[in-house]
Amino acid sequence: MIKKSIPALKLDQSIEGIVTRPDAFVFQMMASELLEIATVSTRLEKTDDNKYEHSKGGFQRILKGKRCNEINDFVREEYGFLPNNLILSFPEKSLYFIANNEDRSSGKLEITLKEGQLAFIIDGQHRLYAFHKDYNKDMIDIPLSVTAYHGLKENQNAEIFRAINEKQQKIPKSLIYDLIPLAKFDDSFPTERGQAIAEILNYTKTEMDDAGYDYDVSALSQRLYIDGRRSNLAQPINFSSAVNIFAKEYLNKANAGIFTQNGFQPLDIQVKILINFLNSFKGLVGKNFWEISKDSVFTQSLGITALLEKIPEILRLMQRKNIIHKEKHVPSQEEFFNLFNELFQDIEADKKDLFSSKTYKQYKRSFREAVNKLKEKFQDRINAIS
Repeated sequence: MIKKSIPALKLDQSIEGIVTRPDAFVFQMMASELLEIATVSTRLEKTDDNKYEHSKGGFQRILKGKRCNEINDFVREEYGFLPNNLILSFPEKSLYFIANNEDRSSGKLEITLKEGQLAFIIDGQHRLYAFHKDYNKDMIDIPLSVTAYHGLKENQNAEIFRAINEKQQKIPKSLIYDLIPLAKFDDSFPTERGQAIAEILNYTKTEMDDAGYDYDVSALSQRLYIDGRRSNLAQPINFSSAVNIFAKEYLNKANAGIFTQNGFQPLDIQVKILINFLNSFKGLVGKNFWEISKDSVFTQSLGITALLEKIPEILRLMQRKNIIHKEKHVPSQEEFFNLFNELFQDIEADKKDLFSSKTYKQYKRSFREAVNKLKEKFQDRINAIS
C-alpha cells in the first residue's frame, strides 16, 4: 500500500447550467515519487516474444526512449523548464481532500493506493519517464506539477487524452523562430535562423500547411538532404551546407549580412525573398533543367550552392538599380525574373555553356573550385549590367 499526504488545490471547472465536470486536484510532487505511483496505459503492449498487441482500455502512445532522453537533456539547460502539468487519473476512492477552514479550495490531499493500484498518466508520459533510471544517467530529480482526476471511467480517460491531443493547436513555427533574436543575443543566432530558413525552404505543401505558413512552396522543396529524405528527381543538397550559407552570407552582422540591412530581419521577409528568388530562377531555366536534366548544374549541389551564395550580391544589385527602393521592400518573383532576363539574355545558350555540368567537369576533384568558377561567371554578368 502507498500513502502520501501533500498540499493541493481543488479545481472545479464545471459551468453552471451547461456542463458538470469532475473535480481536479493540482499539486506538485518529485518525479521520483510520481514514478512510484503512476503508470502508462498504452494502446499497444509488448508481448514476451517482442511483438505488440492491442491493450484493452489503453489509449496512450508507446513510450519513445529517444524523446525521454531529449527531455532529460533539455531540463539540464538554463531555461529547461517543464511548466505544463502532468495529467493523472487516480482509481476511485484513492484520493481524499481535506479543505482548509479559511479557503475551501486549498488543503491537503490524502493519496491511498492499495496493492496493485496505480494512477494512469493521461498526458505527460515522456516528461515523467525522462526521470526514469533508463533515461536519467545521473538520476536528477525535480518537482513536477500535476493535475489529478479521481475515479474516471476508461472512456473518460480516453476522451481527455483525445481532447488534449486533437483540439489544442501548436503555435506556428514562424513565431517560435522569430522569438530567437529576442531570447538569444549570442553567436548561435545566425545558425539557428539559417536552420529555420532551410527547413521552410525544404517543406512540401502539406508541411507548409501543417506549420501554419502561407508561403508558396519553394523550388528547393525536398531538395535539401535531411533525416534520410532524398529527392527522386535531382541530387540532394546537404542541409547543413545550406544552413551555413544562410548563416554566413545572409545573417551574420560581422560579415555585413544582407539580411541585417533594409529591414529584412524578420523571418517572414527573409523566407519570402528567398522563395521569390528561387522560384523565379526555376521559371527562367525551366522545370526540366532545374530538376531533371543530367546536363544541368542545378540538378547537382554545384549549381544550387553557387546560386545560394550569389543571392546577397543579387540583392545588392537590386539596391543599386533601385529595384529595392525602400526599407522592407520584398522583391517579387516578377522583379527577380526581369533582372534574370537582363543578366541572362540568351538563356538557351547559357544552359548549353554557362549552366552546363560539362563546363565544370575539369573541377571534378574540387567541388569548391567548381563552385567558385560558376560564381565568377555569375559575377561577370552582374558586373556587366551594374
